[in-house]
Amino acid sequence: MNEPIWLRKDAAVLLHAASITEHGGSPGLRHDGMLDSALTRPVNKFASAPEMPIHALAAAYAFGLARWIAANSMAAKA
Repeated sequence: MNEPIWLRKDAAVLLHAASITEHGGSPGLRHDGMLDSALTRPVNKFASAPEMPIHALAAAYAFGLARWIAANSMAAKA
């Protein structure tokens, strides 16, 4: 498989801001390192196993981003 086009951090931040605007919540980023980790998770998986199916890479994004969103939400409520 050819290398996928990865989600860039600036795009993720813009999507997050748009979601906050539309649905409410505290603006800004918390746990910036967790976002970096979430975005590099599938990149690292692909680097170690280029034959990994695209749906497994998508799941790696989903897992990492869900953890980051949960951490952001908990920090906002504190």
